[in-house]
Amino acid sequence: MFGVTMYDNDEGSQSNQDIIGNGPLVFFPPDVARPDIPMVTLKSDITSAEIGDEITFDVVSKIISDRPDFIRERTIQYDFDGDGTRDLTTKSDRVKHVFTDPNEL
Repeated sequence: MFGVTMYDNDEGSQSNQDIIGNGPLVFFPPDVARPDIPMVTLKSDITSAEIGDEITFDVVSKIISDRPDFIRERTIQYDFDGDGTRDLTTKSDRVKHVFTDPNEL
């Protein structure tokens, strides 16, 4: 099972687990200071994986205003093992990862 949690600049967060029925889609409600609404979708190239399989993750993100600086300024962080520590920080929309241990979540 894969999920998405999105953080704003003030470490406010919204998780797909907090939004019933939306799967891996996350959004923030509008903010008075920054009225843009960001939306993030996480996709994987396979739906069932075993230990040792390489999985490709694609992040599709945008904001309602389509500001050109959004993609340049955003970062994507991954916590592959679910321990709360971010294992990878990148600007790339696509990453590949091989899970070597089963997750107990």
